[in-house]
Amino acid sequence: RTVPDLWQAIAGALDAFAPGECQNYFAAAGYDCD
Repeated sequence: RTVPDLWQAIAGALDAFAPGECQNYFAAAGYDCD
């Protein structure tokens, strides 16, 4: 495993979530999403 492979795996995982879903997750965690 390499660092580029790790970033590629992370990018693939992020594609599984819609932007609104990510925003809701951060808002629920208490982050200001402005």
